[in-house]
Amino acid sequence: MNTLVKGLIIVALSMFVVSCGSSSTGSTGSTGSTGSTGSTGSTSSTGAGVTAIVSGTAGSIAFHYGTKVAVASTTQYSLPMSVQVVDSYGIAVANAKVTLTAWPKYYSFGAWYAQDPAKDPNANCYPFRFKTAAGGNVVPNEDLNKNLTLDAGENIAQTVQGILTFDTYGFPVYAPAFPVPADDGILTPYSATAGTFVQDASLQPISSVTTDASGTANFSLLYLKAFAPWIVAELKASTPVIGTEKTAVLTFELVYAEPDVTSCTLRNSYGGSPFNDPSW
Repeated sequence: MNTLVKGLIIVALSMFVVSCGSSSTGSTGSTGSTGSTGSTGSTSSTGAGVTAIVSGTAGSIAFHYGTKVAVASTTQYSLPMSVQVVDSYGIAVANAKVTLTAWPKYYSFGAWYAQDPAKDPNANCYPFRFKTAAGGNVVPNEDLNKNLTLDAGENIAQTVQGILTFDTYGFPVYAPAFPVPADDGILTPYSATAGTFVQDASLQPISSVTTDASGTANFSLLYLKAFAPWIVAELKASTPVIGTEKTAVLTFELVYAEPDVTSCTLRNSYGGSPFNDPSW
C-alpha cells in the first residue's frame, strides 16, 4: 500500500473517532454554543476543532404539587409532589440528586366562617384573612435572615382588622383595627409550619430525592392541618449544574382537603388562624 493511501486511511479513521466522540443523546448537530437558550451543558474539545456538547447534565428543573391533597392523619395533610430534571436538549436526566427545602414565607391572621345557608346551601366554612395595616392580608416571616434566631428588629408589631359581619353579597365587613403586640419573644411563623418532605409511601423524612430513568422523582409535603391555609410556603428544589446549581421555586398557600371545608371540620377544630392573639 503506497504512502498516499495509508495517509488517507489514517485521516478517515481520525475523522470517524472525532465524529463519534462529539455526539450526544438527542444531539442534532449542535456546535457547543449555548446561544440564547441558556444551556448549561458542558463543552469539551475533541480535537480537529470539533466541540461536543455532553448531554445528561442537568439544564433545567421544574416541580409542582398534585391535584389532590391526601389526609395523612387526623392532624396532617400530605401533598403529593413531583420534580423533573432535563438536560439542555430537554432529555430526561436520570440519577440527578435534587435537594429540597421548605420555608414559611408569609403567614396570616383570620378565621373560618360559615356562609349564609341561603347563599350557600352546603353551609361550607371558608377561611377569611384579616387585613393588616399595610393593606394586605398576609404578613412576611419575621425571621428576615432565616437564621432561626430572634434578632433585633425582627419581632414586628402588627395592626389587624378582623371581620365583623358579611354584607348581602357575602363579602366581609371588617371591624375596627386592633394591635398585635410585638413582644411575644418568638419568631412568627416558626420554620416547621411550612411542613417537611417525606417519601410517598413510608412518610419517612427526606431532604433530597434522586431522579429515575424518566428524569422525575416523586415525594410529598407533610404539614399540619392547623396551618392550612394560614401559611404561604416557599419550596425550593435544587440540583448541581457544573460548579453551580439550578433552582426551581414554588410559592403557594398550604392547601386543605375539600371534605374538611364542607363539613366545617377545620372551623370546628381550630376556629381560626393559629397566629391569632389568644385574647381575640
